[in-house]
Amino acid sequence: MADIWLGILLILGIDLLLLGLVGAIIFVAFTGLGCWQDRRQARRFAEAMARSEFERAEAVARNAFQAAGRTDLPV
Repeated sequence: MADIWLGILLILGIDLLLLGLVGAIIFVAFTGLGCWQDRRQARRFAEAMARSEFERAEAVARNAFQAAGRTDLPV
């Protein structure tokens, strides 16, 4: 009888683990991609600043802030 309960608990544990894995994949697919976009914009900003292209760096920063929902940058 104890073997049956242990088997049930093992199956439920594996099911919960797989459900958590699927949930994590869905979460990363919908929300984690923004992190990579932020890194790309930060890299563009740093490259533009290194080449003294201040207008391009300013445009990249403005686009990054607008994408994040903060549009209160002075023009």
